[in-house]
Amino acid sequence: MSRSPAFPPRLPPQASRPPAGRALLRTGLAALGILATATAAVADDREAARKACVGDYKKFCSGVMPGGGRVKKCLADNLASLEPACREIVARNTGDAKATQGK
Repeated sequence: MSRSPAFPPRLPPQASRPPAGRALLRTGLAALGILATATAAVADDREAARKACVGDYKKFCSGVMPGGGRVKKCLADNLASLEPACREIVARNTGDAKATQGK
């Protein structure tokens, strides 16, 4: 009795992946590395903003429910009264160039 061939036929390991597969894999891994670095930078920026603005948040925006940009808007609405470090971060993140001029 003869054995029937396996279905689907098994291919050697090097034939199971097209030659472009390795390049695609490398590109994907590089993209993930860049994304991870960018995500860490954003997290660092958020932490710096929290540290710089915690006092101003408590003073001007403690009654504002977080989410939907409400805290950011509250801080921007009180921009002239914020501490310099917080004012710079809020101005940079809201596009208010006038607030950082005159330094």
